[in-house]
Amino acid sequence: MSENAGIDFSSKDHLFKITAYSIRRLTETLTDGGVPFEWEGIIWVQGNADDTEGDPVWKAFGENTARVWDGFRTALGTDVPIIDQGSSVKSQLKSGKEYATKIVKGCKAKNIEWARSSNEESSDCIIGPSNPCLGDPGLHTNFDFYDFYGYDPALPDDLKPEDASDKIFRWWVSFPTNLHSGYEGMILKGQTLANNFITEFTDYDLPSEFADVDPVIQFPWPACADGSTPSADNFCWVDYQDEALMVEQCTLSNDSNESFDEDDDDDVNSAASAQYMGFLSSICALTIGALLSL
Repeated sequence: MSENAGIDFSSKDHLFKITAYSIRRLTETLTDGGVPFEWEGIIWVQGNADDTEGDPVWKAFGENTARVWDGFRTALGTDVPIIDQGSSVKSQLKSGKEYATKIVKGCKAKNIEWARSSNEESSDCIIGPSNPCLGDPGLHTNFDFYDFYGYDPALPDDLKPEDASDKIFRWWVSFPTNLHSGYEGMILKGQTLANNFITEFTDYDLPSEFADVDPVIQFPWPACADGSTPSADNFCWVDYQDEALMVEQCTLSNDSNESFDEDDDDDVNSAASAQYMGFLSSICALTIGALLSL
């Protein structure tokens, strides 16, 4: 413990402290070793457990999220871009995440989600990591999404439509008791995080081979049109943001942290592919670390 500044890495009680310490130690190690490096961005996948705290939830969740992002950027020493995910088809959380992108220091934050289901606000069941709310009339599955990618092998046939695709895709660790991302689900999550980092924060065009299978691009989750609500035919989220309750919005930072060289037009796609693979590798490493800490 003394060698790690008294930090217990097996505890979830001080995750910010653990991460800030890890950032500092990694920075020191790379610098001492003469390894050139530059922080490129933050990947933030979180939210499901925070859907009942705050009044209103979206405001408390959004402001808390922005504070944490500000803290990590301070630890990194630069206002790096942020790609965020984890609303779990919950409109209050999605509203909070959108709010966080508007107030975090320096802006440059983007929330991305995909529409694989919709959850009516009147539903009595709260979807969680160990509760898929099976049979709840307020939860609607987007079968087009699963027909496109495939169904988890643990999903019972009676929960699929009669003409369901026979494609298999391992979405969850163990349906229905552990709905954290399984092997293929985690890889797809890493890919879409990398894809959207490229499209949002670089000048490169995402190659069609990546865009054509990206769940955020192929199955976007838009805000519900005025007066409409989520349903079996309307996969959307209810925007609860109220400008009267918002704090001052952010101003785009001049600290661009650009590390992407301008390439000739003929080299753009190959450069994007290389950038994608490098960024995806970083995401996979971060994901593995997060999984090991669970």
